[in-house]
Amino acid sequence: MLIADTPDFAVTSWGNGWAYSLTNKAAKTDVFFQDVDALEFRTLWESYELAYPEFSADAILRLVYGHYEDVAAPIGWAHADA
Repeated sequence: MLIADTPDFAVTSWGNGWAYSLTNKAAKTDVFFQDVDALEFRTLWESYELAYPEFSADAILRLVYGHYEDVAAPIGWAHADA
C-alpha cells in the first residue's frame, strides 16, 4: 500500500508495517526494510516529523533517505537475491 507519495519520494508498506520500501524517484533507487529494520525506519521517519513539523513530507523523507542512501539499490533490483 502506498502510504506516502511526494515529488521526490514514495513509501510503500506491506503487512501493516511489517515491511517498507523507500523509493527515491529522482535517483531511481529503493531501500527495502522488514521486521526490526522496518520498525527502525518508521521510528526515524516519525521522529523527524515530530522534530521538524514545518518541513514538507518531501523534505522529511529526504532526511530519512540520507540515513540509508549508501544501501539503496536500483529500482527493480532483487534484494532477496543478494
